[in-house]
Amino acid sequence: MFMGIRHSLALPVALLSLFLPFINSLPYTPRDLLNRDEPFSVPLRILPLGDSITWGVQPKAPPEGTNGYRKQLRDRLTSSGAQVNLVGTQHSGNMTDDENEGHPGYTISQLQGVMGPGLDLKPNVILLHIGTNDMNYDESHAGAGPYSEAPDRLGTLLDVIIEACPDALLMVAKIIQSKKEGTELRIQTYDEAVPDVVKERADQGHKVIVADLSTVQPDELADDLHPSDAGYIHMGNIWFDAVKAAAQQDLISAPT
Repeated sequence: MFMGIRHSLALPVALLSLFLPFINSLPYTPRDLLNRDEPFSVPLRILPLGDSITWGVQPKAPPEGTNGYRKQLRDRLTSSGAQVNLVGTQHSGNMTDDENEGHPGYTISQLQGVMGPGLDLKPNVILLHIGTNDMNYDESHAGAGPYSEAPDRLGTLLDVIIEACPDALLMVAKIIQSKKEGTELRIQTYDEAVPDVVKERADQGHKVIVADLSTVQPDELADDLHPSDAGYIHMGNIWFDAVKAAAQQDLISAPT
């Protein structure tokens, strides 16, 4: 019986021995690379643009702030094969590549007045999250204005960004929620207006799209306005999905 088994195995083993030199000559690809999705054909020069939520404020954070959503976003992009450079005139957190254009406390109009040097860095992707302070401040606050006119102020801001960086993909956030009841109601109204503001520019042929950050809920906040660690991770994941989808649609041009 044993001899029979030996003879029955002889042919398959002989055939395998013929193919082993060929198999061993194939290039080795680690399992993690086999599973990795790589839609990014051009380097990403990303400008995170906005207020304290972009900068990474938390109530108990050190003076240099936190990494905000930016580290989660960068880590996921690089793990997916993207070449990433975050740019901006501001620095916050302890991460590598800590540049951003987040200005704590700023409204839409105030951001418009200071973002020029960041746009001069010629990003090919701009992540805009702005409007929280417009919805939180009293209308008489310096730099704010009527709540109902915030979408118009956003539109003006978009026009300035598009003029400065016409080849960049501009991703405009429906902004995150708030724990303050009045602020939250105004944010909901503002967020409902964002898609139409964006569509008006997109219909003119500009590369501007909406990213829905409004799914970051009040229970993901560390205070009334700013995300907890989990909230910032959630933001980073949303931005990642949006950037990846845009790359897969060839909406991102190579940086100049």
